Amino acid sequence: MASQNHSEEFYDDWQDPLARERAKLHNREVFEESKKQRDNYLGYGVQYGKWVLSSLLLLHGGAFIAISQIQGGLEIYFPIIGQYHIAGIIFALLSGFFAYLNFMFLAKWAQRYTSPVMLYRQDGWPKNEDKYDPVNATAWASLSVGLLSALMIIFSAVDLLKHLNKPAFQY
Repeated sequence: MASQNHSEEFYDDWQDPLARERAKLHNREVFEESKKQRDNYLGYGVQYGKWVLSSLLLLHGGAFIAISQIQGGLEIYFPIIGQYHIAGIIFALLSGFFAYLNFMFLAKWAQRYTSPVMLYRQDGWPKNEDKYDPVNATAWASLSVGLLSALMIIFSAVDLLKHLNKPAFQY
């Protein structure tokens, strides 16, 4: 069997009919899977962003409500631990924002593999010439800022326990 030269741009120009059909089948599968993944990434981004925001905001908002329900809580406890929950809310919002960006970048990446040109032309496949990787950058940013938000809850609890264990009067 002669060696195949697959340098032709159109798959229909290939001499080997089996190689041509395999390439077309493979490209169709990649194309269809990429369309599904693109749509999934968009849906996941919305759901994950809502989950991160609601969970972290619920915890920090609940802390504010708990402080306000204690008699004199806003005057006594808010100056001690309030800054942690304010920072936690800001970090939670940033985490949700980065999660949203992450899934938008994933959807954009998957969109590159949904060009119908790749079904019939070899040069229709996307080139990986990206200098930056926004998908991993935003994933790590969302994770890091979300962990900072969760740490604010722990820091708040530690400071509150320190304050509650402090004697009321010092001699």
